[in-house]
Parts: sequence; C-alpha cells; structure tokens
Amino acid sequence: MPDETVVEGLFRSYFNPPVTSGENIDRYAKDKMKFEFNSDEHWTLYYGIYESNNSVFAGD
Repeated sequence: MPDETVVEGLFRSYFNPPVTSGENIDRYAKDKMKFEFNSDEHWTLYYGIYESNNSVFAGD
C-alpha cells in the first residue's frame, strides 16, 4: 500500500501461534510439494517463509 493509505475495518492481533506436530514434507516435483501437519487450531493457517540462515531469529 502506498504511504498515507488509510485502511478501515475490523482488525485482530494474534500473538500465540498454533501448536503443530506431525510435520511431513513430500517434494514430488521440482516446483511442487505437499506439507502435512496436525494443529491445535482448526480452519486457520499462518505461514512464513524465512531465509535458511535463520535471520528471523536475529530480529531482521
């Protein structure tokens, strides 16, 4: 969004991510994969893509 954009509506902050387990990744083509997991939350998916050097943990 460009600077000075005003967004109106209902927003919700959520600081406790779901607990996941049983993660399994199956890469079945060069550009395709299947990711399976169990979660303690239903119908909501949060995701993030991070560099392999864990820069997200360094506060970048």
